[in-house]
Amino acid sequence: MVRRTRKGAGGARAGAAVDRAADDVESERSLQRMGPVSLGVSLPRSWITGHHLRIGSSVRVAPQLDGSLRLRRGSPDPPASLAVIEVGPGAVAEHLFRDLLGAYLGGAEAFEVREAGGISPSTREVVRSFVRRTTQPEVVADEPGRLRLRDVSGPSPVPLPRLVARMGQLVAELQEDAARAVRAPPAAPVVPFADRDDEVDRLGWFLERILVRSGAAAGGGTEPEGPGPLGYFVVARSLERIADHAVRIAEAGALLAEMSPPEEILRPIEQFHEQARRHLAAVREVLAQGDRHRANELLDLGEALHATGRALDDRLFPPSGPSGVGPTAAALLARLLQSVDRSVAYAQDLAEVVLTRRGTVPEGTAPEPPGSSRAAARPGGTPALRGPPTPRGR
Repeated sequence: MVRRTRKGAGGARAGAAVDRAADDVESERSLQRMGPVSLGVSLPRSWITGHHLRIGSSVRVAPQLDGSLRLRRGSPDPPASLAVIEVGPGAVAEHLFRDLLGAYLGGAEAFEVREAGGISPSTREVVRSFVRRTTQPEVVADEPGRLRLRDVSGPSPVPLPRLVARMGQLVAELQEDAARAVRAPPAAPVVPFADRDDEVDRLGWFLERILVRSGAAAGGGTEPEGPGPLGYFVVARSLERIADHAVRIAEAGALLAEMSPPEEILRPIEQFHEQARRHLAAVREVLAQGDRHRANELLDLGEALHATGRALDDRLFPPSGPSGVGPTAAALLARLLQSVDRSVAYAQDLAEVVLTRRGTVPEGTAPEPPGSSRAAARPGGTPALRGPPTPRGR
């Protein structure tokens, strides 16, 4: 159990020591863009942790006669936001997990799960699963009828581009291994696709939480030159969905590997999946670079891939059903084709984020990219992105 102690004279002396250390050590730091017109500088981590500051903490800045600035801690931080979740009789485990996740994504810093008559084994298992599948919350108190969790993260979040890059890498690896599962022999060891999908979810949820806790969702921003809060949210959710479909491809492929469907049906779907993976790799690259011209080209390519998927569906799965294929194999092949097509659709969402990146220049100062055309803009100045989206679910 973690207990918070009061700060007495010893704590005050420790704080004064931190102040003196900060005054004695001078380091040179570069100004960085913090918004459209604002510049800022990072603060020493030792000073932040020594004053028990975190994201959203208040500081006071005062100019001095000699031209320097004096920085002091501002108003005390507000109490940590607490999410209290009551578990009633016959509660559904999935509902409890959703409630905890909702509070996590909403920025809660402390969580309290209450259950009359004591915490049941099923409730305890859901809480453990929540802690395992998210970043930072840990159980800090286990008492009769109550479990208390606390966010133990430090004041500085992981840079968002790094999180996105890691998510993209995991998703690409999932898709590659899912493609191999279609040809895996029945005796091959099962790859823990579900656990790897959980890792993608964990990073995505952590990214969304960072946006909420940093105030980005309310109009601020953590990456001025990046896609912005809404863009990062779309990226996280799209990568999560692509990972979900990688798991579905792997599951269907593992079953198909035991049925040996005709090559004339399986091979075109595999080739379509290979094209989709190349498209995703190119989209990840352009997402990191922010190349709008290349993003438009990839959106066109994605639409062509959708057309290929529709043509394959019409050719391989006529109303009478594919010849020489049983109903189970036909259903698995159709599921495989559908998940590949939906992976392309979510990659399209990633490419569109590039077109909405922040970081603009005055009109007339930016050169037109090769092959661009102002005629592509719709009346009213709204850019023409792409045609109607392909219907899809998760």
